[in-house]
Amino acid sequence: MNERSSPWWYRGRGIVFGMIYFLGFVVGGVSSQPQHGYVSAFVQLGSRFGSNGIFGLLIFGVVLTALCFLLRLWGSSYLSAGIVWNDNARTDALLVRGPFRYTRNPLYLGNLLMAIGIGLMAPIGGWIFIALATGIFIWMLARHEEAGLRERYGAAYERYAATVPWLLPRLTPAPETGHAEASLRQGLLSEVLTGAVLLGMIAVLFGARLGVLAFFVLYVIGIIAQSVVKRVS
Repeated sequence: MNERSSPWWYRGRGIVFGMIYFLGFVVGGVSSQPQHGYVSAFVQLGSRFGSNGIFGLLIFGVVLTALCFLLRLWGSSYLSAGIVWNDNARTDALLVRGPFRYTRNPLYLGNLLMAIGIGLMAPIGGWIFIALATGIFIWMLARHEEAGLRERYGAAYERYAATVPWLLPRLTPAPETGHAEASLRQGLLSEVLTGAVLLGMIAVLFGARLGVLAFFVLYVIGIIAQSVVKRVS
């Protein structure tokens, strides 16, 4: 095992992600109130195509959130909750299995998909902020982690980095290395929060105003549950 001491923004990455969404939803909403009231991006953009456009854009957001959950579940099942939620950048092996054969950072790709999908419920300005800020932050996180991987694995990691893109996936899988087997249990433990967020988005899709309330309740439950998993792991 190799555990690399990490800066505050890495150790508190869950809080940073939460602040990004807070600023996008709350500050973005407050700033848009005087002109239009609180109008979600999926409503404002989708209304150009009528009610079907609004519903279609909301479905798009749910699909992106579902892809986030499935992609992160796939990647986390090859790691463990203890690694995924470790305060410091930790590596047990140079793993090229599952989604890591297509992208070096499948979990962060999932974060970006979720930011675009969930951000559609914020005003347009907030949606743009959430997507851009998430993109910048996951780039910072990935750079920090990869510095440790280069330090530990040297030429082997350089060959991997030259073959597999850092975020956007390649079309064909790279050759496997490592011997880790996927564990659905570890994947589900690692992705309690993203699973709760997905359920919240589905509630919004079918529950109108009560769905929005259900989304925030599920989001809070997900944060609490993930905090418990992190402590236990």
